[in-house]
Amino acid sequence: MKNRIGSLLLIIFLCGFIDPVYDKNEKAMDLYKAKNYVESSKLFKEVDRSNRDKTGFNLGTSLINEGKIDEGITFLSRELNKTKDKNYISDIYYNIGNGYYKEGKYDKAVENYKNSLKFNPDKIDAKTNLELALMKLKETNKDQKKEDKKQNKDDKDKEDKNKSKQEKQHSQKQQKQEQGKMSLEDAKRMVDSFDQKKINLMPLKEIKVQPKKIEKDW
Repeated sequence: MKNRIGSLLLIIFLCGFIDPVYDKNEKAMDLYKAKNYVESSKLFKEVDRSNRDKTGFNLGTSLINEGKIDEGITFLSRELNKTKDKNYISDIYYNIGNGYYKEGKYDKAVENYKNSLKFNPDKIDAKTNLELALMKLKETNKDQKKEDKKQNKDDKDKEDKNKSKQEKQHSQKQQKQEQGKMSLEDAKRMVDSFDQKKINLMPLKEIKVQPKKIEKDW
């Protein structure tokens, strides 16, 4: 009887040390390491409901790897208001930077990598990714300048083509008007000649011519 009571007390005692949130977080970590980000995000969301410290960091990071970058950045940014730990803040900015990097928003990635280094100047990964983001940003700006230059050239070519077309139409219109005037003058001379022979002619009319127209897994 005493043994049974002892065993029961031992079970109750051990149960007091079982943390379902911790267990769920460990499972989520295993899924994350296996790159099963969809399932890890689901479990991290359940863990996050416990309001434990730093749960938003894991959730945000998993969501970014899942491809839900904006949502992941939201959870990571939320963590910034919950801590004064400089190393932790550096990690948060670093992962936000990674999110923006994955999204191709290199200017924002650069900004967050710099913030990461402000709180932890020795963070090697942040330095490395900052250099990569700066290179990408430079390439993007260079490509944008090329695209803008090409667009400006295309616009100018189009404008010159339209101008040339309008000038040609204007020239054709003037030529037809001149031809009309010449015909009218010739006709008047003919009328004068016919008048001498007492021949009545209908009055002539001018014809108007109208123109036509990260890099890293964390």
